[in-house]
Amino acid sequence: MSEVNNLFLYRHAGISNKSTLLHRKITFISILAYHVLIGIEYQLSKNEDHRCWKTIRTTLETHQRCTIILTDEKNRVHHIRQSGQPEPVHQDIYEKLNIKDPLIRNQASHLRRHDFSEERF
Repeated sequence: MSEVNNLFLYRHAGISNKSTLLHRKITFISILAYHVLIGIEYQLSKNEDHRCWKTIRTTLETHQRCTIILTDEKNRVHHIRQSGQPEPVHQDIYEKLNIKDPLIRNQASHLRRHDFSEERF
């Protein structure tokens, strides 16, 4: 019965079902992210690392990955993803969290580019 009452209240207040669903999804993702964050902090504290989340996030931001996009003579688009080498501070955090290097070293893919010449329009 409470679900019916909630639906009535949302409709009475002018809130659509779509916005209600969006609000629930955002709430779920926020709660999930909070639990992941707490799990990371807990695992680090078990390994005598008591840095706050902001420090960990700032430290790991420097371990990056870039994408190079090239087009070859056959008009194929190549996406080449290259990861940076983790620094010792990154490796320390990964080891304490029992994570192997999360960024794959090299990854390549190619797509066929569509020919958008003036004749097609």
